[in-house]
Amino acid sequence: MKTLGAKDLAKRIDEILLMVERGETVEIVNKGKVVARLVPPEENHESDNKEGEAFFAAIERIAKEISSQITGPVDAVEIVREGRRGY
Repeated sequence: MKTLGAKDLAKRIDEILLMVERGETVEIVNKGKVVARLVPPEENHESDNKEGEAFFAAIERIAKEISSQITGPVDAVEIVREGRRGY
């Protein structure tokens, strides 16, 4: 991973973007603090997609479980109120 100052980013943007396209991660530092990270899209999207898929799969399982226990007309507000009455 490369670390560059914010001024270098402005001066060398084409070179830096080429490095990122080739798979390099680049951190941008301003006044000694990391303020940005340029990450190749393959690294970023792959992990985001897997996490997103797992999240929505869990939501789907929960929705099916809840739906299996509800009969008749459903009022979401009343369901929440009933759930709170037990506490």
